[in-house]
Amino acid sequence: MVISHKYRFIFIKTIKTAGTSIEVFLSQCCGEDDVFTPIQPPVPPHVPRNHEGFFNHMPAHQIRDKVPREVWDDYLKFCVERNPWDKTLSHFFMRRERTGGTLTFDEYLAAGTVPVSYPLYTDEARSTILVDRVLRYERLVEELGGVFGKL
Repeated sequence: MVISHKYRFIFIKTIKTAGTSIEVFLSQCCGEDDVFTPIQPPVPPHVPRNHEGFFNHMPAHQIRDKVPREVWDDYLKFCVERNPWDKTLSHFFMRRERTGGTLTFDEYLAAGTVPVSYPLYTDEARSTILVDRVLRYERLVEELGGVFGKL
């Protein structure tokens, strides 16, 4: 999760959508007063800073309730979403690797841990999208370019 006061945006980090890579990239060009939450495992040159009370994959509604109203209202808020099947496969391969390579796809599905990101960028009732832009993972370079061009 990133709050950039320098560029006036809030990046809501979703699951299996290149969020860590985006955060690492942003950490190199944002200001020292900006908020960067810790990521695990750590990835240089990302350095967590000013993150007291904020955490990785923090839902937008919690960020909204924590930042000053003018920050929430005036900053561009964005996240990335991905095709659900591609996201699920990516999550499965990550989980399999972290469990020693023995996890089968059937076991993964039976555990019911498929990645769902929409609760991270909607209100608690899931009826309203709280971000200004939901970028598509499949068009990430183009859509991030559009966001950065705006900023």
